[in-house]
Amino acid sequence: MNQERELQQNQFEMQILGSQIQQVEQQIQMLGQQTSDLNLLAENLSELNNIEGKNDIVVPLGAGIFIEAKLKESKEILMNVGAGAMTKKSFTSARDILSKQSNDLVGLMKQMEGNLSELYKQLHQKEAALKEK
Repeated sequence: MNQERELQQNQFEMQILGSQIQQVEQQIQMLGQQTSDLNLLAENLSELNNIEGKNDIVVPLGAGIFIEAKLKESKEILMNVGAGAMTKKSFTSARDILSKQSNDLVGLMKQMEGNLSELYKQLHQKEAALKEK
């Protein structure tokens, strides 16, 4: 009876580890998407910075809906700095902020990948323990 209980405990722990692995993998994937989005935004800022004069542009509103507009000033952008507050930033300053955010996300992804590796190690140890019995 004791062996059966231990077997059930190991199986339960393996299920928990499996769930944790799935959650960490999803978080890593989301961080990767956020990093890609930040990098794309930085590229777009670089392109906008090179535009001179007034130009026609297409502005996304969301959900595949766009509006045509004229770009008046392309020397500064408005950037949300938190709590709904906006401030003017130069393109260089904005790109630097985006770069730091991207680097922070990459660091977090590496940390989570280390956690994921540890979870897989624990799962394999549990599987090996089950096979021995």
